[in-house]
Amino acid sequence: TGRDWQVRLSRRVHEEMKRHMLERCPDETGGVLVGSVFLYARTVVVTGVIPAPLDSIEERDRFVLGIDGLKRAISSIEQKTNGKVTYLGTWHSHPLGGGASLIDKATYQKLVRVRRREPTVCLIVSHDEVFLV
Repeated sequence: TGRDWQVRLSRRVHEEMKRHMLERCPDETGGVLVGSVFLYARTVVVTGVIPAPLDSIEERDRFVLGIDGLKRAISSIEQKTNGKVTYLGTWHSHPLGGGASLIDKATYQKLVRVRRREPTVCLIVSHDEVFLV
């Protein structure tokens, strides 16, 4: 999202991401963010996460989100919420700390292009913080 946009994240979603990170430590892990976009308010609200598909790669210094079953999971959420909750972007962990890498930044730019400049959120979760790529 642009600098003039706000991203809101519930405590429940934050706790779920952190719990998943701790389960996979010391490897990086991640998943998909879902929620709602409010154009007039320029706010993205993250309401849930979809766990990483089984074909994802989780290693000590890298996470690659897989695709197996992801379209189906997103479509199911969109159907159940009449399109009010949708795909927003991705999250991954840095259990050993550190900010966004050049790969993280390039991945975010690619995701923005693929989403045709729709509001897009990429988050990094560490032990003590969550930040935007």
